[in-house]
Amino acid sequence: MTSLTILDGGMGRELARLGTPFKQPEWSALAMMEAPLTVKEIHKSYINSGSQVITTNSYSLVPFHIGEDVFKERGRELTTLSGKVAREAVDECHSEAKVAGSLAPLFGSYRADLYQPGRVKELAVPLIESLNPYVYLDKFLLLQVTNVICKTPLLRSCLFHS
Repeated sequence: MTSLTILDGGMGRELARLGTPFKQPEWSALAMMEAPLTVKEIHKSYINSGSQVITTNSYSLVPFHIGEDVFKERGRELTTLSGKVAREAVDECHSEAKVAGSLAPLFGSYRADLYQPGRVKELAVPLIESLNPYVYLDKFLLLQVTNVICKTPLLRSCLFHS
């Protein structure tokens, strides 16, 4: 028998549809800064629509989107909040949905030219550690990488470090 897992939909599209603060370069990170309760409501909407997996709103919580200074000052806090809000949505819906942690390209989507192997652990470890208490890491850590050959071994070492 084939099993089917229903994932949530796009967070960014829902944030924009609801008029939540949403602009470049912060993109969906702005919602974690200014409207985390809206993020939770979107998660709950997906769960109540049948999603078995919801994804943390942590994709744009990297220096490429929020800047180096904000990442240093608030990166862990905002990433933790993204996991906490997702977990709370599951709990408040009395659901068995899993929470997937979203880990974006650390140096920008589709920008392999910006890749800095020497900084992968510096950036990835705080994100992974912040998501760890809230996500179902055994199966669900969503990684979007631009250069899989270069990044995967380094990210794998970060996962096992955490």
